[in-house]
Amino acid sequence: MPYQQQFDSNLVPSAQAMATGKKIRGKPFNIHWINPWKPTIGLTNEQLTEIKTVLAAGWPVAAGSSHSRLLVGYVDDPDQPGGGSFTTKDSGSARFDSITYEFTKENIGDVFWIESPLKRKAKKPKS
Repeated sequence: MPYQQQFDSNLVPSAQAMATGKKIRGKPFNIHWINPWKPTIGLTNEQLTEIKTVLAAGWPVAAGSSHSRLLVGYVDDPDQPGGGSFTTKDSGSARFDSITYEFTKENIGDVFWIESPLKRKAKKPKS
């Protein structure tokens, strides 16, 4: 289903979406951990690079610390702390926002992405 700014209780999936859903129902989703959950927070430069690689391949990345974020894009920018920023949907504020690479490295804990059976034939990111 395409993203909608507002909830629409009358929105119904297309016949194609319903058919695709029936095809993949019950098939496993693969979870790929970039940084498994642990009591401490913080990411390495290698993990930051892996997040960018996964995003560049078209997969969103889930990240957690005190609450959840969905990373959906990035911009390298030497003027930003850490050299760039991620575009994120933040569960705490329920809006899209940007967080710097520096903030990500210092404040994010667990990081993973989910490969759906639907996109499995797509080019996978190299870790």
